[in-house]
Amino acid sequence: MKSVLPRHKVSLVSDCGLKTREISSVSVGQLPVTYAHQDDYYIFGLMEKGQATYELDFSQRTIYPGQLLLIQPGQVHKFGSSQFYEGFALIVDSSYVDKCYTCLFQDVAFSEIEVDIPSECQPELRMLFDLIRKYIPLSESEADKRETYQRIARSLAEAFVGLVVACATSALSLSDRKENRRLEIVRTLNQLLNEHIAINRSPSFYAGLMHISPVYLNEVINDICGVSTSQYIRNMLILNAKRLLAYTSLSVKEIAAQLGVDDSAYLSRIFTSAVGVSPVKFRQNLK
Repeated sequence: MKSVLPRHKVSLVSDCGLKTREISSVSVGQLPVTYAHQDDYYIFGLMEKGQATYELDFSQRTIYPGQLLLIQPGQVHKFGSSQFYEGFALIVDSSYVDKCYTCLFQDVAFSEIEVDIPSECQPELRMLFDLIRKYIPLSESEADKRETYQRIARSLAEAFVGLVVACATSALSLSDRKENRRLEIVRTLNQLLNEHIAINRSPSFYAGLMHISPVYLNEVINDICGVSTSQYIRNMLILNAKRLLAYTSLSVKEIAAQLGVDDSAYLSRIFTSAVGVSPVKFRQNLK
């Protein structure tokens, strides 16, 4: 087991923030990554034939033909072994995804729904994917075309993501979506926790960053998530601890230090209370 959770960076797989991948269980395609890792980019995929299994933040999932594969930056994931599948995936730099789109994708993750791509849209996604692949990458002999072709590829990627958004919007019926302002507060809290949870876990700290009162923040989190702000922050801390226990060889003390918890015994207590087993037992149960 590795001492750190691998984090793949878009800069290491592409010089233009985009990369296309044919996904297949046979040798002609590129096999998905089977070890747990995080990415700093989005993955948008479509299963065309067969089915594949994968794990997303401790949730076991299966993707079937016509379904969207959506993996967002920071989500821990890995793919399992499946007998037969074919599809394609587009890697997109997170900076290329419009903020309003990221909000929608967070809603999809929050709702834990599967997004089916309508049959009439599947050929369109494949066509856009093939066009993007046509314009990247370029050989050194085509350096004079590189900037123009990359600009074309990015425009095509915007259309690809836009079509995915249209399908995801249909999957999220208006009756299932919460009031926009309150969802925006939850999204903002998630973003702030990703940045600051290791240094501050006080609800009032995050309320201050959002320029709202702690009472109102607690009301919103309780209404949408069913827990207090303090519990929500603690749940995020526990999720991060689970990730490190499952996918690294760090000791509980080292994990506590990485998460900004001075007392590893405290981390063990709240973990055991939330999960039902100690951190050590949780790791043992995964083997």
